[in-house]
Amino acid sequence: MPEIAVLLKVVPDTYAYPIIDGDRVEWADDVEWVRDRFSQFAVEEAVKTKEAVGGNITSYTITTVDNKKPMMKSLAIGVDNSVVIQNEELFKSDVYSLARALGEEIKKQNPDILFAGKYSSDSNNRMVGNAVAAYLDIPIIADVTKLEVSETGVVATRKIGTRKEIIEAEFPVMIITDKLNEPRYPKLPDLMKAKRKPMEWKDTALTEARNAAKVTNLAEPQKKEGEVVMINDGDMAERVAKLLELLKDTENVL
Repeated sequence: MPEIAVLLKVVPDTYAYPIIDGDRVEWADDVEWVRDRFSQFAVEEAVKTKEAVGGNITSYTITTVDNKKPMMKSLAIGVDNSVVIQNEELFKSDVYSLARALGEEIKKQNPDILFAGKYSSDSNNRMVGNAVAAYLDIPIIADVTKLEVSETGVVATRKIGTRKEIIEAEFPVMIITDKLNEPRYPKLPDLMKAKRKPMEWKDTALTEARNAAKVTNLAEPQKKEGEVVMINDGDMAERVAKLLELLKDTENVL
């Protein structure tokens, strides 16, 4: 049975409003930390793989917050073990540092198949899963929309523009998930059972953090001053024509 790994990103609730301070983004103390949306697709596909061919799933997370709830939800739906590194310096480091730290932990498991979401809602850099695969020197299939898993490898489907690609790969392989499934919600009895599953929580990584590429300034988008234009004159055809004229000549959106 395959060993299965999944990268689980924990992010602030998408409805939370960030506090921008110079080159930093801060969050209110009461903000809720949740599983990133695309991480949920990755976790769900890992669980479906386990259901199809068996295996053992370990999730890997780097975070700054002492909050076990997101990991517990993944344990409740089928993940077997969770490894969490709570380290603010590492969390804010560059992609290479994140990939090295995750890669060294993942090496202990020596997984056959790895899953990661294609990006996260907080950083949106689309690189960590790719960088982990590169660090482990294994093939990667990105933006997967359908996956078939056997005991020795995978057949993955990915859509690129108007074409569809079918890719085959043997283990080990990294799968970067797109919207390829419907993530399940944990049930209360399963959340209670998840408390008995292993969760390894550590405050240091096996590698050093660096920040060779860092943010130097942050700013909110400039607010655009506008006005409300009411188009009341003429019949419906004339009003539509006037609206199209405004959108084309004044707003430059057509």
